[in-house]
Parts: sequence; C-alpha cells; structure tokens
Amino acid sequence: MFKKSVYHWLLRFVICVLPLLSLSLGGIQLSKVAAAPAAQANSASFEPLGLGPNGVQSRAEDVSADGSVIVGTIWALDGFFRPPYAYRWTAGTFQDLGTLNPNAHEAEAYAVSDDGSKVVGWARGLSGFQRPFVWTAASGMQELSNVPGSDAKATDISPDGTTIVGLFYVDAEGSWHAFQWKAGVVTDLGFLPGGRDSKGQAVCALGGAVVGSTLDSAGIQKAFRWQNRTMQDLGGLSRNNLAYAEGCSENGNIVIGTSMDSKGNQLATRWDTRARSLGTLGGNSSEAHATSRDGSIVVGGAGLPFVNGISEYSGFRWTSATGKIEQVSKTLQNLGVTTPFCHQMPCPVGTWFIQLALGISSNGSVIVGDVIDPNGNSQAFRAVVPTSTSVPSTLTLAPSTPTSVPPMSTSALPTSTATVIPPTATQVLSNPTATRTTAPDSISIQIAEYSSGNQQLRVEATSSNANATLQVFVTATNTLIGTLRNEGGGRYRGDFSWPPNPQNITVRSSLGGSASRTATLK
Repeated sequence: MFKKSVYHWLLRFVICVLPLLSLSLGGIQLSKVAAAPAAQANSASFEPLGLGPNGVQSRAEDVSADGSVIVGTIWALDGFFRPPYAYRWTAGTFQDLGTLNPNAHEAEAYAVSDDGSKVVGWARGLSGFQRPFVWTAASGMQELSNVPGSDAKATDISPDGTTIVGLFYVDAEGSWHAFQWKAGVVTDLGFLPGGRDSKGQAVCALGGAVVGSTLDSAGIQKAFRWQNRTMQDLGGLSRNNLAYAEGCSENGNIVIGTSMDSKGNQLATRWDTRARSLGTLGGNSSEAHATSRDGSIVVGGAGLPFVNGISEYSGFRWTSATGKIEQVSKTLQNLGVTTPFCHQMPCPVGTWFIQLALGISSNGSVIVGDVIDPNGNSQAFRAVVPTSTSVPSTLTLAPSTPTSVPPMSTSALPTSTATVIPPTATQVLSNPTATRTTAPDSISIQIAEYSSGNQQLRVEATSSNANATLQVFVTATNTLIGTLRNEGGGRYRGDFSWPPNPQNITVRSSLGGSASRTATLK
C-alpha cells in the first residue's frame, strides 16, 4: 500500500511556495542532434537521440505510428537537482513540452497518439502533486480535466487521441485507482474483488478496453483487462502469482506484460487464448513493455547469461512468426547495421549496449527505448527493423468491443465539474485461489544507475507483493543506502545521494525476497 509521509507534504508545500532554480529549457529551446531524418522505415538503422539540452540522461517511451515522432523524458542538470523534462522529438530535434507549474518544472511523457499530435504523461501541478497532462501544439501542456485524487498520471492515449488512461491516488484510502478519460468524463475502473491499488497502463479496442494491474484480495499483483465495464483477471504463467499488463493489440484480444512462473521467475508474457512466456536471453527473467498493433511483435527487456552472479537486462524483440526472442542489438547487427554494439556486459570500449526496448510503432518496424552509450550515459534511441508484413489500418474488433468513440474536441479542455463514474463490476477469469503464499516475495531490479557527476544513485525495482518495504544496500559491505518509495502496484523507485560508487547493489524486501544488480556508471 502506498503511504504518504509528512516529508512528502512538506516537499509539496515548498514546491508550491518557493520557486526552484529554473533551466533555460523552460522557454522551449530546440536542440539539434546529429541524426538522420526519421522518415520511412525502409532499411535497418540505429539512431541514438542524444541526452537532450543540458541533459544527463534521456529515455524514449513511445513512438507515433509512422515512427517519426518520439516522446519521453530528459533528466537535466539544475544545480544539485536532476529534474525530469517531458519531450517530443522529431527529425533530430528535442522539444520541451513545458510545465503545469512555473515554479517546479518537472514532467515525464509516456505516450503519443498515432499521428504524433497529442502527448500524455504527468507534470508537477500548482498543488505540488503530480498531475496528468495532455499536450498539443495548439494548446501546449494542459492538465487533464476532472481527474480526482492528489497525485495522478496519464499513462497511455488511444491511437486517435480520444481516450486516455492512467491512475489517481485517493489519500483517504491510501490506494491508487485506474481510470479511463473520454471527453472530460472520468471512469474509475475499480479493483478485483476485495482488492486495491489498480493502474491503467494501456488503452486498446479504440478506447473500449484498458489493461493494467491491480492487487487482489491476497495482496498479490494481477494483470487485468477492463472491457464492457468489467475487470477481468488475466491470470498468468502460474496460479496465485504476480502478473501485470503493459500493452495490448488494437482489438484488445492480445495483451502483453510480465508474470511469474512456478519457480518465482518474472517472465515476459503474451496473453492470447492463454498466458505464454516469451522466454529470456539466457538469464532467468524478462519483461514485455510494448506490442505492435496486431500483437505479432513484442519488445521489452530480458536477462542475459549470468556473469559474476549478475544477469544484465538487454532490449529484446519477439515475433509470432518465429516464436523466438532475440536481442535488438543482434537483430540490427544481422541486418547490416554497422554501429559497434555490445551484446553482453561488461562492454568493450566504444560500444553501445541496448538496455531496454520500451515502445514500438504500430506496424512493428520502429523500436525506441534506452541505450548505454560509449561514455556510460543512458540515452534514448530509435531503431528500425523493417517488417515484411503490412498492418491493415483497421482491424476487426471483438464482438463485444465498441466500434466507435465520440470525438474529442481539440480545443481547450473541458473545465466542467468533475464527473466520476463509480467502479464497475469485476470478473475473475483465472479463478485463482485465495490462499496467501508463505514463500518470500520475488524481487526484480529494473534500473540501477550511478551518476558520478552528481553522485546520485537511481534504483527502480518490483516486488511480487505490493505491501512490501524495499531497502537498498551496498552488496559488498551490506551498508544501507536507503528505502525505495512505493509507487503502488508492486513498483518501487528511489534516488539517493551516495558519494562512492556502490558498484553493485542489493535490494532486500521486508517479506524476505532479494535481488542484486551491477550499478551502471553514467
């Protein structure tokens, strides 16, 4: 359960009252990067996007249908701080999307409409809370109207830009709620029976379906598909174990994400008629982040063979045509791309290591995500893997899926009184047992990055039990670094000032689970 602390309230008060040092980014400066035009995906290519204006790190989260517009986040230097900036990239140019609070320029962009004209994410609001935004060239960044709660985020937008999904936090409950937004009407998607903490992660079926994760009555994270006002438990690779969904095909029939097998390994999963593991790259874990429009191509990150007890994650691409998972870097290399790639840590000098694939274009030909550059910096990338199969512009929808969505005005957002539709009915498809397991929770570390410039350690991890408390230690000395912030739904994050590079960290759970990972030097 996500808890608020006095510290967070004080921080928000300070953010609202005391202006932070502003960056020159605030005026929307443009930065040219030595890059080829992001035009048609006719041949294989690899394109690092750079760190962005004044940036120390960049990440690409999503890409438009034709692969020409990319959105994500730049972390920029601001004295001792490293605030996030939402960006829109096209033809070698980063565009800062602005802010909701002129005294706290913090924002992250998560998704873009098919035509690249609308971007959604979160930004620090005037209240000091994280608030969902939608950006257009005509109106700039606007807070998404009528979304309740304190903190809230918009995580995805439908291809036509009319439906937005995300999550909002209810302080009185101490719980997150998944939501769907259409033309100013917010629908609370609710939880599984007896559960809590739901998160809307992706929208599909022309806005008629939403996938994400929620906790069940036993406190275990479950993948769901919400459709026809009913939340369905999708099950997973094993009964009564962690699962979460992150993407879906356009018709909503195929869902992708991650679930835990009977051995406690978290594996990239594709749900069609049942849950199927996509495999690993030689390690024992993987995670799926995005899929093409027809669900035939999936991208994410997967563990490589263990080296000195550590299995590093690398970006993967899976296709239904081959049924195989492959490193994106090896796919590009086999297609003739001459970039000097590294396929296994530690990397030789002067090479590029593709760490995560986070987004994919509708036809599956353009992939975006994170790459470690030869200087050890994590930056956004754009890769082209030509596909031989064209994707029809319109797919046949499932019988129960609505075939149209009321159009949304592209003018100013509605400012009417908040309309929230109560949580809807729930249905359990996988019929999991309600018995709580006594085994330790399973921990997975997605990010462990150390910036030598400002001596900051960034850690992102997941637990199979969202009620766990996770702490970070220096593996070699067992020295406590700090406690990760519970983001809800089994996800944890923390940024720590730590003068020496810890080299390797261990995340330990209050419920007994643990995992270790090498800290990537930035």
